[in-house]
Amino acid sequence: MALLSFLLSDQPYALPLEQVREVLALPPEVAALPRTDAAMLGVTSLRGALLPLVSTAVLLGLEAAPLGPQSRVIVAVLGDARVGLVVDRMTSILRAPPDALGPVPRVLNRGAGEAQVDAMLRLPDGALVSVLAPERLFRDESVAQILEDGRRAKAMETKARAAPAAAQRFLVFSLGSEAYALPIAAVEEVVRLPEKLTRLPRAPAYVTGVMSLRGAVIPVIAQRERFGVEGAAPAGRPRVVICRLGELSVGFAVDAVTEILEVADDRLARAPDLTGAGGVFDRVAQVDADGRVLLVVDPRALLEKAEADLLADLLREAPAAS
Repeated sequence: MALLSFLLSDQPYALPLEQVREVLALPPEVAALPRTDAAMLGVTSLRGALLPLVSTAVLLGLEAAPLGPQSRVIVAVLGDARVGLVVDRMTSILRAPPDALGPVPRVLNRGAGEAQVDAMLRLPDGALVSVLAPERLFRDESVAQILEDGRRAKAMETKARAAPAAAQRFLVFSLGSEAYALPIAAVEEVVRLPEKLTRLPRAPAYVTGVMSLRGAVIPVIAQRERFGVEGAAPAGRPRVVICRLGELSVGFAVDAVTEILEVADDRLARAPDLTGAGGVFDRVAQVDADGRVLLVVDPRALLEKAEADLLADLLREAPAAS
């Protein structure tokens, strides 16, 4: 099971990734609505449609932290509707085996917040993450209204255009001041870069070492070196995006993971041959009406075949990561 994890009041929570359409920075323009409860922050425009924004902390009965640059909007799917759940910070994408999920003890499932926790996830280090279900965050009458609004919006959209455009989802990561997109289908999970990596003998300079992830040895590639990023990395521990390339799972170290975006197919185009990156970028995505464009990374092109073969050989000789 894939999960998107985030923080609320310094506590870890998660949503099933299949119910997350995208993750966005907090929009600069939010229209407040009169006579709404404290959880309703307002509405914003997302690609021509209105997106309601709600405080996830308030829905759970927590004290809402002030909104800041790290605040994120998780666009969650509820039937045919989409709801923007505002959280303090996005942290990672997790892959959880079925035996890592357990029910919430019924004695705890009585308060306003606990009643909306669907399951508890046990991480390998013993930490617990509360897994939420979007439909349980709202009162029954609110869910019914959201579902009805979604049905009406879908009916209007279907009437306006006979065949809705197909779309793809991308994970957005940053290196220095630049942002890039990676097809989320290629991403296994996103984790923090360990404080210590095990060095590999005779490995290329951009292979910073290997890390252990649930018993598997994962080579970590320094994307700053591969992309020629200058200057110091920003404060905070970098992230490792775990991708599977053929038989090899590889971790790409990046400065930060910032968003999950849904991009319509008609907003994707072949990348020009002038990027100077040796085919690493195969497409460009126009993600905003104001012209914001992201280079889309071809995950297979990040490792040339010879380098992938070399890494596979080195892994056979590598010691277990500490």
